[in-house]
Amino acid sequence: MNNNMNLREFAEYIRENIKDALHPSYRDASVEIKDVEKLNESYTSLIVRRPGEEVVPSIDLNAEYTRYSYGTSIDVIMWEIADIIEEATPDFDISIMNDYEKIKDKLFVRLSNEKMNEDLMDKVPHAQKLDMILTYHIALSQSADRTTSVMITNGLMENFGVSAARLHVDAVKNSMAKNPMTVMSMEDALREAFRKDLISQGAPKEDIDHILDVEFPSRDPSGLTVISNTDKQNGASVLFYHEALDQIAEKLGENFYVLPSSIHELLAVPESSGMTSVQLDNMVREVNAAEVKKEEVLSDHCYHYDAKEKLLEHGSQFEDRIRRQALEKNAAER
Repeated sequence: MNNNMNLREFAEYIRENIKDALHPSYRDASVEIKDVEKLNESYTSLIVRRPGEEVVPSIDLNAEYTRYSYGTSIDVIMWEIADIIEEATPDFDISIMNDYEKIKDKLFVRLSNEKMNEDLMDKVPHAQKLDMILTYHIALSQSADRTTSVMITNGLMENFGVSAARLHVDAVKNSMAKNPMTVMSMEDALREAFRKDLISQGAPKEDIDHILDVEFPSRDPSGLTVISNTDKQNGASVLFYHEALDQIAEKLGENFYVLPSSIHELLAVPESSGMTSVQLDNMVREVNAAEVKKEEVLSDHCYHYDAKEKLLEHGSQFEDRIRRQALEKNAAER
């Protein structure tokens, strides 16, 4: 077998041999390779469908090919893909996809970068905030580490017989109810993540608080605040939650900059920190380049929220506006 396949050759090998790794119930399944376009990404997909199945998982073969390129055996990859297919096929009644009232409580929202999704803009209903777009999705099944979902297209919305405005209201309302916004200091967020790691490693409960106190001996004076949702997935979408920005401003006690850490998380920086939009933009770009997966990048610059004006704008626009106001004030006083 060729150990230096290109992506298409790799995908074709998986397509031709995947049934050998699957349960015999997949003997009559169809196997196809498709190019899939999703939020922030497009990829070559493997789809295996048994007779009568309507909803099946889509396997990202680009990601699997990267593993192959770094030395993982293609047969090991194929057996792991088979496990994913057998475990992830959702138990979902496809008939409810014709009834909006039955799927309404399964709606949720995702926030993503507008420029990275230009090809989708004409195909899906969405709301826009500056250079970010909010899209609407149906959760087909959910586990601790995986959500199988469908993005609502214009055709699907028309099939439901609802307007984009109603879809937006229902999806945001459902997201707020099932996945509320979380606001915590950077220190508390790090402590919580460290606590979960200690628990997963089997650390004695009576020792965990002591370990945390040793690792985090003093409070963080920066005021840096982590914004997400309870699931920590697609948490940046809380920007569209009703009064979310005002709630953050109230907690901080002032206006603030927003750093788009990823589609899953935002950071709030108090205006009083003294940092400029140029400094913050550089921070965002450095983190995006070094730590954030391409498909999870939300933006490459910061934003600013003015609670008095109820205005979210680019950080640079805020600073330009303040400079103009100062100049106009000085001119009027002369």
